[in-house]
Amino acid sequence: DATLWSPEMYELWGGGSPFKKNSDGTLTDRSGRRCYLMGNSRQILHELKNDPKWKDTKVAVCSCTDEPSWADECMKKFEIGDGVPMEQAIDYHEIFKSTKTAHFKNLNKKTGIPFEDMIFFDNEQHNCR
Repeated sequence: DATLWSPEMYELWGGGSPFKKNSDGTLTDRSGRRCYLMGNSRQILHELKNDPKWKDTKVAVCSCTDEPSWADECMKKFEIGDGVPMEQAIDYHEIFKSTKTAHFKNLNKKTGIPFEDMIFFDNEQHNCR
């Protein structure tokens, strides 16, 4: 959350799950608050999933969200195009309350991909140092 979609899950406290899909590609939580994919997230994930030039690329999401089940539900319900849910464009999930260091160590163990071959994006600058 806050890297692929907004708002962050903790900002939905008092609402949250279940989320309803809207015809404009957004989701609405139970309190009526809208969640949306940010920037070109939808198009980028669609291309990574479908363009043959990315066939050997693995996509992972890492989040220390306070509400991992809400994040999982959003990934099931957000569509990236052609009716494909976001979760189908993601090969690995590390969504639990922990540090990015722990998430990446887990990804390294699960994938065998060296850290220097990983690309990382985050909305919190301190995680990118």
